[in-house]
Amino acid sequence: MTHATCNRCVYDQTCTHELQCSNDQAPMTATEARRDLHDYLTGSYIREATAEERDASRVAAESDGGAGVILVDADGSILRAGDRGADDARRCYVEE
Repeated sequence: MTHATCNRCVYDQTCTHELQCSNDQAPMTATEARRDLHDYLTGSYIREATAEERDASRVAAESDGGAGVILVDADGSILRAGDRGADDARRCYVEE
């Protein structure tokens, strides 16, 4: 059995949690780690985040020190606060 870091900690490589793999797969690397898109208001899982959503969420978190909230339109596009349709967009964040 191999050990892997948890998905939440794998990106920054500071994880102290060790998870037993159910098979002999190699531990995940930072580029292989799954990043999940969540609804900001409810915290519920929506789907796996795209690379664009992950990057936008990181930028938002760095600029405001918060959760990295982004506006995601129904078609999956990322909107800015002043964009047409932004009022109806879903407030989301990416959990790494």
